[in-house]
Amino acid sequence: MEWNNKKDLRLEILKRDNYKCRYCGMEVIPFNAFKTILTRNPKNLATIDHIKPKSKGGELTLENSVTCCYRCNNILANKFETFEEKKKYIETLFKIKNNILSKQELIRWEREQRKKEKLRFRKFHR
Repeated sequence: MEWNNKKDLRLEILKRDNYKCRYCGMEVIPFNAFKTILTRNPKNLATIDHIKPKSKGGELTLENSVTCCYRCNNILANKFETFEEKKKYIETLFKIKNNILSKQELIRWEREQRKKEKLRFRKFHR
């Protein structure tokens, strides 16, 4: 399907995802509510997350984009290239915040993150 402009595509992505963040499930404020953002919590602001980041060749398409709350989009930044990795990362952070992970699980997760960060750094600086 061809889109007239980016705004139409963004609205279609929001509708497809039922105005909920695909990572944490939070209901988000649609883009046309920017005027009322000063009176609301900015964490609920709707953003569009590129599953494969634009900096790594991702484009604004229906397949490469998901509805995301402002908080999750800032946490994820440019770190991952698949939806599954991003979702797992957010779920783990919420488990840490709510003290659901055991100490061994937390240590294992932190080691995995350090390894992934080293690999990303090496790929970027070749």
